[in-house]
Amino acid sequence: MLAYPQSLRGNISLSSTTIDSVVKFYYEDGISRASSNSKDTIKINGKPAIVRFLEMTILDAYRIFNERFPGVVSRSTFTVLRPREGWNKYYQKYMGVKSLSADNKIDMKDLITRMVCTTQKEECFNEECDDCPIENITDVLTHNNSMDLDEECSWTLWKKVDNKFDLQQMIGSVDSPLNEIKERWSTFSLQTYSNREQREYIKYLRKVHQGQKSSRKKISFYYYMAG
Repeated sequence: MLAYPQSLRGNISLSSTTIDSVVKFYYEDGISRASSNSKDTIKINGKPAIVRFLEMTILDAYRIFNERFPGVVSRSTFTVLRPREGWNKYYQKYMGVKSLSADNKIDMKDLITRMVCTTQKEECFNEECDDCPIENITDVLTHNNSMDLDEECSWTLWKKVDNKFDLQQMIGSVDSPLNEIKERWSTFSLQTYSNREQREYIKYLRKVHQGQKSSRKKISFYYYMAG
């Protein structure tokens, strides 16, 4: 059973012969293998399909394909045409994206600490501070590890569709989510600063309000004792 994944990059102008040659290549012995677990199935068009695990990275598979059929498809198109049941378990197990592993996660607080200086004033979050470290956000997220940015990965992203926001699962190269983060960083950074200042101001107002209530209680107490 051959299943063609939907492309999120618009229509791909390819002949059916070219598409078939790419999909059939993924099914070749040595390129992928069927799971030995009978429970490893997914439904495609309402019918169960046995999951296949790739025996190598997408990049290595593409290099072999490109040696046989030079220049027929690009790496990104080759990745998009991967059958839905063809899971890249090799990538999940061996790919050196350390920042995505459970042992080396980086949260937003850590990221901000790496990107701005200790004063953390408004200029820092507007990228107008000369004292802030000059770091590439991609290097921070990947912990400066060397990796293939054309390798396949998946991530989730909130997108506005029909006037409402939906959480969508995206599939593409490692470079894609990194670029998404870089493009949105300035807006996120400034929003983080605004939220932080707002919280501090609310905390200050509560403290002032509590002080005023305490003062009124003391005045009432003294007035009662004097009377």
